[in-house]
Amino acid sequence: MSYSDVTGHHSMVFDNLRNAAYTRALQKVVGPTTTVMDLGAGLGVHGLSAAMLGAAKVHLVEPAPVLEVAGKVAADNGLSNVHCHNCRVEELELDGKVDVLVSVFTGNFLLTEDLLPSLFYARDKFLAPHGKMIPDRGRMEVVPVSAPDYYREYVDQWNAYPEQAKQYGMPSLDYKTVRAYATNTLFYDRRKKFDATPLAAPAALM
Repeated sequence: MSYSDVTGHHSMVFDNLRNAAYTRALQKVVGPTTTVMDLGAGLGVHGLSAAMLGAAKVHLVEPAPVLEVAGKVAADNGLSNVHCHNCRVEELELDGKVDVLVSVFTGNFLLTEDLLPSLFYARDKFLAPHGKMIPDRGRMEVVPVSAPDYYREYVDQWNAYPEQAKQYGMPSLDYKTVRAYATNTLFYDRRKKFDATPLAAPAALM
C-alpha cells in the first residue's frame, strides 16, 4: 500500500464541516452499550469518533487496503473496542446486530457510484430493530447558477484548442465537437472552488 492509497481519503478526514455534523449526530445515539458499524469506513473517521464517544463496540467495514491504516490509528488512540473487517458488506458475517449504522454511502448527488444498494443491504441484514442510521435521509436540491469562469475553463476551452495548440507549435486540431459532450456532463466540485452566482432559490428535486 502506498501513500497515495491513504491520501485519497484526505478530503474525507479534513472535511470538518461535514464531520462535525456526523459527530453531533453520533453524540445523540452513542452510549456505553452501543454497537456501531462504519460502512465504507476508509480511514475510519466516523467509526473511530464513535469509539472515542464511548461506544461499546465499533465495526469498521472497508474492502480497500486503507483499512489497515485505520486499524493502526485505532491502536494509536488506545481504542481496543474497534474491529476491522477488510471486505465488502455483502461478504461480512457478524454475531448479532448493530445499534448504529453510519456511512458516507451517498456518493455524488446520492445516485452515483451505485452505493445505496450496499447501504440498504447492510441496513436490512445488520441493523437492529429501532436502530439508527446516520444519515437516515437525503434530499437533492438543485439551483441554476451563472459560473462564467468555470464554464470557460471546462466547456468553452474546447473551442479555443486550435489557437492554443498553434502557440505551442502543435497541430491545430479542431476539437469543437467535444464541447457538446462537455456541455452535457455533470461536473463535481467543491462550492468554494468556483465563483457561482445563484439565479434562483434552491428547489428540492427528490
